[in-house]
Amino acid sequence: MACAAVAVSGLGWAGAAQAAGFSATTSSVATTSGPGAVAVGDLNGDGIADLVTADQGARTVSAYTNNGGGGFTSSLIGATGRLPNALAVADLNGDGRADVVVTNGLSNTVTLFLKTATGSGYVPTFLATGAFPDAVAVGDLNGDGLPDVAVANSGDGTVTLFLKDSGDSGYTPTTLTAGTAPSGIAIGDLNGDGMPDIAVTNAGDSTVTLFMKDSGDSGYTPTTVATGTTPNAVAIGDLSHDGNGATDLAIADSDSNDVTLLIKDTGDSGYTTTTLPAGTSPQSVAIGDFNGDGLGDVILANSGDNTAEVFLKDSGDSGYTPTTLATGAAPVSVAVGDLAGTGKLDAVTANVFSSNLTLITNTTPQGSSATLTASPASSTFGQNVTFTTALAAKVPQRGAPTPTGTVTYTVDAATLAPTPVSGGSASLATQSLSVGTHTITAAYSGDSNYAATTATITYTVTATTTITGRHVGALTLNSGATLITGATITGSVTIGSGASVDIDSSTIAGALVASHGGALRICGSTISGALSVSHAGGLVVIGDTGDAQCAVNTIHGRSCRPATRTAWWRSTTTSLVPCSAAATPDRGRSPATRRRSPATADRVGLRGQAGRVGDHG
Repeated sequence: MACAAVAVSGLGWAGAAQAAGFSATTSSVATTSGPGAVAVGDLNGDGIADLVTADQGARTVSAYTNNGGGGFTSSLIGATGRLPNALAVADLNGDGRADVVVTNGLSNTVTLFLKTATGSGYVPTFLATGAFPDAVAVGDLNGDGLPDVAVANSGDGTVTLFLKDSGDSGYTPTTLTAGTAPSGIAIGDLNGDGMPDIAVTNAGDSTVTLFMKDSGDSGYTPTTVATGTTPNAVAIGDLSHDGNGATDLAIADSDSNDVTLLIKDTGDSGYTTTTLPAGTSPQSVAIGDFNGDGLGDVILANSGDNTAEVFLKDSGDSGYTPTTLATGAAPVSVAVGDLAGTGKLDAVTANVFSSNLTLITNTTPQGSSATLTASPASSTFGQNVTFTTALAAKVPQRGAPTPTGTVTYTVDAATLAPTPVSGGSASLATQSLSVGTHTITAAYSGDSNYAATTATITYTVTATTTITGRHVGALTLNSGATLITGATITGSVTIGSGASVDIDSSTIAGALVASHGGALRICGSTISGALSVSHAGGLVVIGDTGDAQCAVNTIHGRSCRPATRTAWWRSTTTSLVPCSAAATPDRGRSPATRRRSPATADRVGLRGQAGRVGDHG
């Protein structure tokens, strides 16, 4: 006996969300004078993303605590040096609390605001940098498990690395030489060797310098790659989804009004360059997955035309679908995070001329995954089988809602009525699968939070006994699952208790009587005698060309059905009566019908109601 085979074709997600573009609502949050930078982080440890701004006009850093209901409460973190122009949020001293680091462009310093152990206060520490520090990033640069700080100094073409000293709050500075006017910086593993590298954009010579960490020591090997004109910012992430990890770069080119994408070539140190046209004077860039499809997207802050621009990665190719949203005046910084607590990636821009933040609340349907399973995993004809589609966000996120909507099942070529999703899943229970291999497809409709997707499996139903060819004499079946296909039975067929029978494209010279049996299918066959089906214990399908895909039969003799079952007949001239009520051979037929010869018998179809394809569990 062969077992049923179940094979999931893979988790599906729809590309339609990319084609539709990014969707969001925007709102404004007033700030202290002239926010020159914004960052996202959980400042109070409540699991909700908060905001931090570098206030150029006031020479301060401010916190905006997220109340979880769409509002933010502002507070002062502390005073900075002159022209605070870049910042980052990270745990700088390993105490589990979020700290803040900000560069002071005209003071040639960086300020570290360390969160106090109690209360909401911060303790500032000032460190000397190179000339005009313009960008900052935090990461473990030497692999000691401690967070280090990297600063791009636009005024002297250098990068200052502050390596955290073990056991205290001090730092050991190291200087690297970059290109002309370095204005953006990011830390990431660019070559997949497990060590953090540094990318620095050089606005003065339109290049990016990649500092690749040398193995075994603290040195770096620099590589220079051309960009667009005046690259002001850089982000590192996975833009190609090619298995190389987060080794690609997105660079905002403010004077050529574009974004340069450097996609890491597989197997070597080279990059493939793609340039996307952008708005006017893009000043800041970030990478994130805005539609939850597992592909990296890009967002820019365009200070020249007061917009934010989202580039959604198209599924299956290298293209992007751009969407532009209005911001406040002169957005010079953009940051991303789940600000609304919905599980979607939101964004925020710092608008230096209008002294406010623009909150971009993501409403784009997220990528969904559908997992289709069968229970039992193997079956014989007549067994009940339940197909279940479990739905979830393709990329799991904290706070992600449970999918709703419907799932439409297709069994081979028959599409069934939609099944409502409940608790993130939808099931189909059926007993009508014929012997053979079937293709089951579950198509999820999507909802306001998730995009549509599909999943497919193959399912094989077996028989314990198969009868083909010519069978001489009567046939009695009392147990098991039997397939009669392409057969000629010269006598009658009797189906007793415990037997399930699938009859296809066969000829029965006598009568067929099924009493107290299991499931019964009769499709595309000829029965010379009477057909009697009474007290069937399972599904009965006789000549249903609908969703059961069972060809009509030719039945020459009288037919009757179980008293408690409803049936559909293809013939309009033949009445089907309960077997227990058949008092005369021709009960229920008109005189004209009683006088017909067997040669003019109707072609009919009968289908039992209970357990039919389309019943939903």
